[in-house]
Amino acid sequence: MRAWGFAADIYGADISAAPAAGARPDGEYAAFGENDVDLLLYHYSAYCENYALFRASCNRKVLIYHNVTPPGFFSPYDAVYEALCRRGRELLGDLAECDWAAGVSEYNRQELVAAGFSAERTSVLPIFIVMMPSGTYVATMRCIGDCDREASPTWYSLASSA
Repeated sequence: MRAWGFAADIYGADISAAPAAGARPDGEYAAFGENDVDLLLYHYSAYCENYALFRASCNRKVLIYHNVTPPGFFSPYDAVYEALCRRGRELLGDLAECDWAAGVSEYNRQELVAAGFSAERTSVLPIFIVMMPSGTYVATMRCIGDCDREASPTWYSLASSA
């Protein structure tokens, strides 16, 4: 978002992997959720207590759904992740009251609709994998269509984490 000229802040439950991006603890976001002009992007992939911040926010809200792994996948390996995925899938429909929701694939978009999201307010926002000159790979999402800088002076990104 910053590269496109938007003011943007990143908040997350576990920010230890993103210190260079200037990510801040998700609890600091609450002070910014009281207006209806800014935009909150919520990346959802598992249960995280910060879903309550998304639901309570008065910002315009976009949910970016990365898929919640079916809990049965973790059954033989990790009871904690199994529980986080189970709860994440149970809560998906509770997040449907948003301005827009995007799945990272058509399959994920259909999951959103099945969970109660309006089909007319869903789309696909694919993840693009970019190879950097250093040989590392970076996952990125691209603005598709008209990115109106005047309509949203500040973008907040709040990520769930397992």
